[in-house]
Amino acid sequence: MNRPITLIIALTAGLSGGLLSHVVISTPVHAQVSEGDGKEIQVQSFTLVDKNNKVVATFKPSVELQQGKKLDVVLLDQNGREIWRAGSGMSLRALDAR
Repeated sequence: MNRPITLIIALTAGLSGGLLSHVVISTPVHAQVSEGDGKEIQVQSFTLVDKNNKVVATFKPSVELQQGKKLDVVLLDQNGREIWRAGSGMSLRALDAR
């Protein structure tokens, strides 16, 4: 084949492929829309991991808070044991190592 015909075939194939993909896959894809103004982050817990992606600690609401009783937040170690708690009228204090 000569060069102009190859170029015309390539352009025609590209344009028809683009048109066909637009017709077949017509649902647009958008990034997830967040609620709010971007000044607040809402999460259920923060998990700190090391460079091997192993959990080091987790900061989250206490079980009592999740059940609607006490307003505490807790810091858990890698084994899920509580190492720190704050809230419900008590002062900030570190718990003993267990």
